[in-house]
Amino acid sequence: MYGLSRHYTAVLTGYNLHADKTKPRSNKGVLYGLNAKVRPSITGKARFLFHSDFEMPFIKHGEGDEFCCHIYAPPFQMGPTLKRALGTRYNDPERFFGSDEKLDMIIKKEGNPNSRKITSCCFIID
Repeated sequence: MYGLSRHYTAVLTGYNLHADKTKPRSNKGVLYGLNAKVRPSITGKARFLFHSDFEMPFIKHGEGDEFCCHIYAPPFQMGPTLKRALGTRYNDPERFFGSDEKLDMIIKKEGNPNSRKITSCCFIID
């Protein structure tokens, strides 16, 4: 990713992998990764790892699913709801927020009301 000139936080979300894929699903809402404040590089190229929390399920070949990385700026502090999810397994109910939109509301309410989602990048892991 290019063009970030201020500090940010990245959040990785995806679907509940045990949900029935033949039926309509909510817009992701499972927290799979989170990082602390990241400083942008001088070149403008953004690189980050989900070092604060990362818990991915094993994905069988041919049964991939979609994940999204959301970038928030300015960075937010983790509120009590996100802190409860940290360190839990990928299938723990504390990691399920219902949808990405509901997780976004929790981040704004508990973390930093000035923090905004500035971009998202979705991809498939197979």
